[in-house]
Amino acid sequence: MEIIIILLIIVLFIILLMIFQAKHKSVEDFESFTSNDTLMIKKTQNYDKVFGNSKYTIWIPKPINDYYPIGNYISFNKKPPKTMAILVKNNIGLKSNDKPIKYDIVSITNKHYAIWKPIPATNYIALGNIYSKAYPSKYLIRTIPKKFCEKTNVNNRIVKNKISNIDKGYELWSMDNSNLFTCNNLNNYNLDNINHVYALKKDSLSVETQLYIKTINSYKKICSYTDTKINKKFFVWRPIAPHNFCSLGDIILNTNNDPNGTLDTIVVHKNFCKIPLNYGSKSVSTIKTKNNTINFWRPVPHNDYYFFGDIVVLGEEQPEADNLIYSISVDYIKQIKVASHNMIYNNISDNNPLSIWSDNNHFFTINNSYDTPIKNNYVLNMDFTKSDLDLSDIRKVLQITYKKNENLKKLSNNELLNYIKTTLSNKIDIRKERLKDMSINENHVILNIEPKQTGSNEPDINKCIYKLSKQTEIEPIKIYNKGKTIHYISLIRIYKTDSSNFIELDNSHFKKILH
Repeated sequence: MEIIIILLIIVLFIILLMIFQAKHKSVEDFESFTSNDTLMIKKTQNYDKVFGNSKYTIWIPKPINDYYPIGNYISFNKKPPKTMAILVKNNIGLKSNDKPIKYDIVSITNKHYAIWKPIPATNYIALGNIYSKAYPSKYLIRTIPKKFCEKTNVNNRIVKNKISNIDKGYELWSMDNSNLFTCNNLNNYNLDNINHVYALKKDSLSVETQLYIKTINSYKKICSYTDTKINKKFFVWRPIAPHNFCSLGDIILNTNNDPNGTLDTIVVHKNFCKIPLNYGSKSVSTIKTKNNTINFWRPVPHNDYYFFGDIVVLGEEQPEADNLIYSISVDYIKQIKVASHNMIYNNISDNNPLSIWSDNNHFFTINNSYDTPIKNNYVLNMDFTKSDLDLSDIRKVLQITYKKNENLKKLSNNELLNYIKTTLSNKIDIRKERLKDMSINENHVILNIEPKQTGSNEPDINKCIYKLSKQTEIEPIKIYNKGKTIHYISLIRIYKTDSSNFIELDNSHFKKILH
């Protein structure tokens, strides 16, 4: 009996040891991925004030869990920067090299604060300077492995500050591809601080969990408006998100074309989304019409979350629900240099100016002026997303002219469309499910091709169209019954719209013939 008990204890010990080793191995594997392959980041819009004078204010981003700032940020008023600051994941333990080994003073401000240069460990880079009255803690910021950095240049001198008649003071410079700054002491000729500057390699950055997205093409029309004085109009539609996915907001178009089945809009899995805290106490702008009032409401996000736009409500009431629009973490937002928004509508008024701006996804934001909105230059970082479908494979609608055969009278439309779908999918080597929204009228077969699945070897949409057009150059594509004993129609010529994502089927100006 004792021997059995001892054997059971040994077996239990071995099992526990195996579980421990499995867990230990998974942690090592994860750390290897994050430390050797990519630099894990988070973003924040929360700052603590470090220093301020009449010209500018210095801020440090607040850490989030084990993510820490890489430098100080600057604003030219008393308010925190609007920049989404980058935080990097901390390396733990005695062998971690991401903390500065020391700090050197670059200059002294007229309030006796020092501007410090972090000195990194070998093969690490300090990306900016920091302010502190006392010698800074080495745990205040993190330096970056050199392989995740690239050389850059100073951009503009943003501050020049003289201290006294015998102290020329210092200057602060912005840097290309960075929201940090570097300091140059005007009392010496050492320009190392502005000649050797670095920025993060954008393609080396990643997040712990990629944003799960998909595209939909189902909508509910909310309103339309025509300004007869200046002959401008717009149309607002609300995306209908599928189960477990959330809409990022209403979309706006300046043409009266139904986007259902033709225009793709991104939606996000619910696990990444948050509803608004509220919509404010009143709408941000109002347009009155003869029959109704169009009110634009601005959702208020949770801390470090971001809304892509505003929503529309008809009438004077507040938005009817809190799930009309969802926000996502600022981790998935990136700043770009080019404009991300275009003005889609503006009134002409000195007293009550109004402009509506739309991004590439047709999400819109209102401005009570004619200036570009604060959301300009901010877009979804597609590098931090994942999807079941290849989102670079843009959906297109095809119109195919056809010639009838006498046998067509014996067949229903649904049966004919099924035969067409089977024939075309075989011709271009794709799944039948990719041929969507198929219909037929007196002149055309109309259908759209869905993007291929991520990682699939199926041809993309452009290759599908090319295959079909080459086939019809040789001879019409004949549609038969299952046994190929009855010929129903012949597909003659294939048309597609221009390469834009939005399709206008009834406007010949946008069509081009493929052969």
